[in-house]
Amino acid sequence: MTRCGWELRLVTAICLGLGPGCSHSLVSPSESGTTPITSSSEIPQAEGRPVANADSPYHPVPSRPEPSAAQPAAVQVERSHYPPATTTSDLIPVAAPPVIAANPPVPEDPAPPSPKPEEKKAKQVEDPPLLAALRYYMNKQPAQAVACLQVYGRPAQDLLLRLLPLIVRLTEPGELRDPAEAVLVTAQLDEVKATLQPRVPLVISKMCLVDSIKDFGYFIPMPEDHALHAHDYVQIYAELENFTTERQDSFYCIRTDSRIEICEFNGRKRWESAFPHEANQPDLSKTARHDFFIKYSFTLPPLPPGPYTLRLHITDVATKRRATRTLDFRVAPPQSTRMDW
Repeated sequence: MTRCGWELRLVTAICLGLGPGCSHSLVSPSESGTTPITSSSEIPQAEGRPVANADSPYHPVPSRPEPSAAQPAAVQVERSHYPPATTTSDLIPVAAPPVIAANPPVPEDPAPPSPKPEEKKAKQVEDPPLLAALRYYMNKQPAQAVACLQVYGRPAQDLLLRLLPLIVRLTEPGELRDPAEAVLVTAQLDEVKATLQPRVPLVISKMCLVDSIKDFGYFIPMPEDHALHAHDYVQIYAELENFTTERQDSFYCIRTDSRIEICEFNGRKRWESAFPHEANQPDLSKTARHDFFIKYSFTLPPLPPGPYTLRLHITDVATKRRATRTLDFRVAPPQSTRMDW
């Protein structure tokens, strides 16, 4: 029940209780000119209605008729309470806040359609050529492995044909325990190095002026502050790395082409000499060389005294790679000749 409803009922009940008391006159009988009623016989009877008690100083109020069986039952009136049990917040319902999940579900992307069995089988069969070649080597089928590597260039083929058998050999049980097997692995690594060596830069690892040369690494260098004179016999020792070794009949051949320049410190060239005989007469040996040096000898031209720079250029004839290295030296004035008389 709302507040307006129970207030209306309360006002109605108060009015019903005060109505009979306010309906009679408050004056005495002598003043009103009426005769008081003393007995019940003198009270006029209403038609069909019983009269209330005659002793009441108020006007008679007809009593309510007794409810008959045909009349409906009395309506039950709910008793009002004050203050009301309900509050204003109950009169206007408050909408509940929406419930938000802590981790809302992320809509999943529809799964791609599954490939057909024929396409799945084709994808499983197609392997990269390198992986297929490795499998053939592991299955002891080198001819098929070589056919798979035909898709690569010649340099890559040469390197893979040496690396893949070595990789398969290293995966076999008990490998490298036998000294003979270790020798085979070392030989294969040397072949790999020989395959890569022509592709790395040519390097003059060492160069100096010497008094004498006997062999690789066996020489007598000149002092660093030693001064040269015009027409001196000059020897230069130079070590070369990453050179190319070629097979020529039963020999291993190394061919180089060299040129020497002498310049002033300001870059002006004062002298130049080539050594073409090295290309025409290559270095030959029965075994492949791992170390290589070149000896240069010439007569110093007549140069004015002062500092100079010697520049050596070496070309690998097989691969056309070039290397350059410089050496500083000093030319002293000519020695004076004294004659004793």
